[in-house]
Amino acid sequence: MVYLFNITNFLPLKKRSLFSKGKKGFSLVEILVVLGIMAILSGIGVVGFQRLSKSSKLTQASQILSNQLQYARQSAMTKNCLVEIQFLALPDPSRKSEKAFRAIRLLTVDSTGTHPLDRIAYLPENVVFSSEETLSSLLNSDKILHDETSVNGEEGIEYYAFRFHSDGTTTLLMDGDSSWHLTIVFDADIKTSAADLKNFYTVAINPLTGLSKSYTH
Repeated sequence: MVYLFNITNFLPLKKRSLFSKGKKGFSLVEILVVLGIMAILSGIGVVGFQRLSKSSKLTQASQILSNQLQYARQSAMTKNCLVEIQFLALPDPSRKSEKAFRAIRLLTVDSTGTHPLDRIAYLPENVVFSSEETLSSLLNSDKILHDETSVNGEEGIEYYAFRFHSDGTTTLLMDGDSSWHLTIVFDADIKTSAADLKNFYTVAINPLTGLSKSYTH
């Protein structure tokens, strides 16, 4: 003899009625609607994450630049010497790309020449310094050092540079026509004008004090 197990025998009377009547399942249309809503929400989440990720890259790049400026100034004051900060036009180290101003190198300066103070600092992937004159005066002026150098054995690397004195001031000229700043953008926006640019960071440098300040847009 075979005994059949029935869960309703172990339930209170009120709950037995729910099982005994039987409840309809979801229809195919209802399932498709739910899956569609989930897909839309998932897409919104991905777009939001991508925007957040891109924004964080600009923030990180701004912090790298600010840290390098601060370190150069502090080193000049503590070591009692000139410290040169160079902005180098290099390809992205993580992939093959055209050269753009995306790296920073610090050097001490003495009677024998220049000497590396630290390793080269790169901006995050796909992030560069804008080459537009109104956005990056430090990369578009004949009033600061503009030359070529060698990096990792490669010659002809273009750079712009200025120096910090031992009292924290800079070699940048301070006059009514000069506002010294760099703007950080995505490499796709490297030649976009200020009026058309949406996401970017600008770091301004006071030539008298050597201090810098960041602005987000």
